[in-house]
Amino acid sequence: METKSDPIRYQTNDMNIKIEHISSAGTLPGPAVIIQIQGEINIFSAKKLKDAFNEAIDNEIYILLIDVSAVKSMDSSGIAAFIAAHARLGKIPNGSLVLFSLTPEIEKMLELTRLKSLFRTAANLTESIRLLAK
Repeated sequence: METKSDPIRYQTNDMNIKIEHISSAGTLPGPAVIIQIQGEINIFSAKKLKDAFNEAIDNEIYILLIDVSAVKSMDSSGIAAFIAAHARLGKIPNGSLVLFSLTPEIEKMLELTRLKSLFRTAANLTESIRLLAK
């Protein structure tokens, strides 16, 4: 698995997003990106996150592997951005969203909101790819 080209970056006062296209050499059922999120996902930054998800999907990237290891906190608007992307990808054949490297805080939030069963989660990038491998 290797990344391709220069990453795309988005930034707000509270959050940084880095998107890298990956070459899956036929391992995954379609084009994929790794989305690394750093900082706080809140009412002010969630719109940029939602825009990044939608832009990837609009560009026919239907596999989003999302690294949340550097997310310090997330409020309900952040959860809504993930749910919207998940719902949109659910209508696309082979569309998938996987959250990986969850912090204890994010994992606890997903459990408390009963959303952990909605999202595919993985310990790391390698496990994320294994979940979706053909």
